[in-house]
Amino acid sequence: MATISILAYGFASTLKLRDVVPLFGAGEARVEKDRLLATMGADRWALAYDFGSLVFVNVSPAESTRLVDAVAAKLTGEPHPPLTESFTIEVQPDKPMEVRFDRVILPELTLGAVEIVAEVMAQSVAMDYYSDDVDEIEKETDRIAAELRSAGRVPGRVRPTLQFIGLCIATRNDIISTLALFDKPDATWENEQLDRLWISLRKMLELDDRYRALDAKLRMFQDNLVLLVELARSRSTLVLEFAVAILIAGEMAIMVWQILASSGH
Repeated sequence: MATISILAYGFASTLKLRDVVPLFGAGEARVEKDRLLATMGADRWALAYDFGSLVFVNVSPAESTRLVDAVAAKLTGEPHPPLTESFTIEVQPDKPMEVRFDRVILPELTLGAVEIVAEVMAQSVAMDYYSDDVDEIEKETDRIAAELRSAGRVPGRVRPTLQFIGLCIATRNDIISTLALFDKPDATWENEQLDRLWISLRKMLELDDRYRALDAKLRMFQDNLVLLVELARSRSTLVLEFAVAILIAGEMAIMVWQILASSGH
């Protein structure tokens, strides 16, 4: 039985894959669509995804750390070190494919199977980053709600709330783009075993459920904030109408005074 370690790293920033290629030195690295595949040796690979994930397959911890540091050095604005997730592939020729809690059992190690495991792990660690983002959005939403409850009025300025709504929309778009929920890897359309592996891994890591939970939160935040903006705009309209009414009343008072003053002469 052979044991293959999988280690996935998630960054806050997206990756420019062609800028990452030189980091692999003499290793064979090529960019295909939205990912980079680098062959590090016999049964050793590194895969990078443009949405901000880096996955190492059977690569030593020292080499993985060196490459992660090199990638991080090319990024700006990272709030903290990359998040990580680990997984294991066990190669057991006498057993059928099986997905377990922390590992997958394969009868043989193929690049196609490795690519499926790596992509799902990349999406999972990226989901962890989005969970952190949504938690921050939830804290800010709770703060706005607490201010509304204590002050009994909507916030005075609409622009910051509109910007916050934009953040919610952008985060949702990033999540959908990263997960590519309706796009299976091409290999799954040609190989039933790889299709089963893809489905089983996503189910075991609860990617779809985690996505729906995040999406539901973001929708709720967005809807509540839109309502808040409408209330703020309604208040602004009332203030404007009241100001116009005062101006009209003032003009009428001046007109009456002028009439009275002229009649007195």
